[in-house]
Amino acid sequence: MVQCLRNTACASHTNSDCKFGIVALDSCRGRVGPRTDIRQKCESYKPQVRPGRKETVQAANLQQWVDKLEIRELIERSMRYLDDEAGTRLAELFAEDGVLQVAGTVYAGRGSIRQMFGHPDPPHWTEPGQLLRQPPAAHWSSNPLIDVDGENATAETDMLVVKRDEAGRARIVLLARYRDRLRRGHNGWVIANRTGVSIARAGEEGTDTEWARALDRMPADTRAQFRFN
Repeated sequence: MVQCLRNTACASHTNSDCKFGIVALDSCRGRVGPRTDIRQKCESYKPQVRPGRKETVQAANLQQWVDKLEIRELIERSMRYLDDEAGTRLAELFAEDGVLQVAGTVYAGRGSIRQMFGHPDPPHWTEPGQLLRQPPAAHWSSNPLIDVDGENATAETDMLVVKRDEAGRARIVLLARYRDRLRRGHNGWVIANRTGVSIARAGEEGTDTEWARALDRMPADTRAQFRFN
């Protein structure tokens, strides 16, 4: 049995009698993983519209909303892996030739992203003895604007990073936007190119001054890997 993503009256049914168009492949356990394909559509799906009411969501639009949800989770997982300094987990969210452009440098390809922290991934908090382990930082994300165009997508997300000082006080250490270009891979969406752009200093609004300074300081071989599109 499968469970309708709408969590409505059709809590359990077969594909042949689904009235809502999309079902989760593994939701008999109530769980849909980040790489799970949840876009199984019922061939017999026909929108049901009550008399006198307009249809609010067309069947053709459901695919796009599922894509946006998958991309939103991808973005959130990437921030968690950055906070945890888990380069291997982070790299799996990128295309094999994906590029991460942050903090004035470029990590080109999954291999480079895996090594960006210089140490193996820490254990997951669900593993024995890891429940109380404190993360080094925390990302907060908001206002993700996600646009899907077939097999490609873009996403721009506001974010801030918070760390604590030696006295235990929390401080904002970064205000920026992530600008992501994504493409649909064999197992779901992946990031093809992520660029972090800091919020401007006073007097530098609307310019690329901060990245221009970074590019000037950047070694030539690293600068050659930078993607402007």
